[in-house]
Amino acid sequence: MDSDLQARLQAFKRILEAVLEEPVSDEMCAEIVLARGLDVMLAEVFGDVGPDVLLTTLQQLAARYPNEVYGFVADVWQSGDAIEREKAKKRLIGFAPPETAERKLDR
Repeated sequence: MDSDLQARLQAFKRILEAVLEEPVSDEMCAEIVLARGLDVMLAEVFGDVGPDVLLTTLQQLAARYPNEVYGFVADVWQSGDAIEREKAKKRLIGFAPPETAERKLDR
């Protein structure tokens, strides 16, 4: 990394520390910036493609790495299912928990 970019990264570290409200090492700063940059660039690559291209890409990825992809999809499905079950519990027809004074004040 050239010295100008290193200086920018060092200066940006102050913003991270302000947002996170804690000290950040130089290594952690670089990791955060690189990870975010990679995510943004990947979003730029796939941001304008349609669902059919995304599905084909996922299928090709699964063909190459079946354990990782199918395992990931199963984990996401299960965690999403748990979230939906919790939401459903809160939407039960005819059931509403009694209002407390605190809830009334929150409105």
